[in-house]
Amino acid sequence: MNIYHTLLVLMLINTAFAGIGNRQIVTLNECVDSDYKEELQNLLDSECYNREYRVDPDPNAFDCMDIVILCQEFLIQHGYDAKIMVSVKPYPESSHCYPVVDSGNGWVAIESCDLNLINVTMGRIVSFGKSNNYKTYYGVGILLNDSKELYDVDDFRGE
Repeated sequence: MNIYHTLLVLMLINTAFAGIGNRQIVTLNECVDSDYKEELQNLLDSECYNREYRVDPDPNAFDCMDIVILCQEFLIQHGYDAKIMVSVKPYPESSHCYPVVDSGNGWVAIESCDLNLINVTMGRIVSFGKSNNYKTYYGVGILLNDSKELYDVDDFRGE
């Protein structure tokens, strides 16, 4: 993620509590279908990124914004209704984003930036609520359809 992308995410987080344009902070209902989650996790485990994850000012850094886009595309290619969630509560300083999947009976959150699993899987399904490892509250945030919305400057300004 380059500095431009970092600034966009920070602008998103800073304006999140007022909503962004017509976007509001949403709270998703968690999917409780264990069979669905198991099938999804098996798919995630069938591939990996084969890249080093790092967060730094290097424009070639491979971080959560890059990973969420790749994971979302992977899931869509396999028939899943995947979106991007940008976390904002209760940690408004967080700029973390992660993929979510609509199962039709609730949502599944996926942590795709686990440093221990980056070369093993595309992600791991996580429970909604406060993360023990990240300043993220899974299941609450701004729901985006795709990377275009993530990079749309006018939308980040709320125009």
